[in-house]
Amino acid sequence: MPLLEYNREIEQIVQDAGTRQQGLKYKKCVATLDNFQQCLNEMPIALHFAGHGIKNTAFGTEQTHAGDFLVFEDENGKAQYVSCQVLKEILRSCPKQPEFVFVSSCHSRLVGDVFKAVGVRHVICVKRSEKILDQIAILFAQEFYKAFFTPHGTACASFEVARAKVMAKTAEHVDHTPFLAKRNDYMKFELLIGGENSMPHSCVCSYAMPSGLPEQVTPAVSYREIPPKVENFVGRSAEMYGIISLVRSSRIVTIKGLAGIGKTSVAKALAHFFMERGVFCDGIVYTALNAAANTEQFLSLLYAAVKCDSCSPKDKLACILGTL
Repeated sequence: MPLLEYNREIEQIVQDAGTRQQGLKYKKCVATLDNFQQCLNEMPIALHFAGHGIKNTAFGTEQTHAGDFLVFEDENGKAQYVSCQVLKEILRSCPKQPEFVFVSSCHSRLVGDVFKAVGVRHVICVKRSEKILDQIAILFAQEFYKAFFTPHGTACASFEVARAKVMAKTAEHVDHTPFLAKRNDYMKFELLIGGENSMPHSCVCSYAMPSGLPEQVTPAVSYREIPPKVENFVGRSAEMYGIISLVRSSRIVTIKGLAGIGKTSVAKALAHFFMERGVFCDGIVYTALNAAANTEQFLSLLYAAVKCDSCSPKDKLACILGTL
């Protein structure tokens, strides 16, 4: 599956909220079943899913009653296909449904129907027969939230604004766009209205937020100074899954290999994987030890990385072990 720029999509939403002084509180997390259940238990007003959607028939034979699928991930980062049926069972157990859901995924109409059926008032999704390019999904979300975060913005009006903006953008660039947009991309998105039997629908703004800046409520960690991700890091999925599993089950894991084969790149990718998923409650300590010529220098570098301010530097090893 192609990688999606979900961070860019979410960051754009937060940026637009900040520009319009919308003091929303938000939580960003990787789509696992546990995180999904936890988010719903916190009774959010809105839920935005950015990820892949898969039609039932993509697996060769249609699975009766399963519906289509959203692609979540398991604890080792592998794809986990979550059916409409599973989503429905989870949603039925929730104390309160979100008022608004945006499913930014291909083929997500049946998923949208699930949210609508349990009482979500507004659901944005993509027609079941349609795929959507990542760049178009990001553009639509960006234009939708720009309109939504204006005074008295409504889901229905913002949806129409986003469709018009995407239509204009794709018509302008269709012949020479870098992302191969099509003139009908704006028509691939659908707005489902829960609790209404017919259109037109009388939509009012019921999502008023206090003025201010967005606040992320994802738990903070003590250690988060890790190097940037390696660009164009591909072809190491099997190694990554194996190491992730080992890290979860072992106290010490060593990555071995010839010089220049990519051990450091894998380590950086692993650091980001665990940080983004909040696997370790205190965060990640990343230390480059290639400059350490002896044990004392090794301990000094690690001592500085874990910030042992309350310990005596005379016994670095005891301090490091006590902190970690």
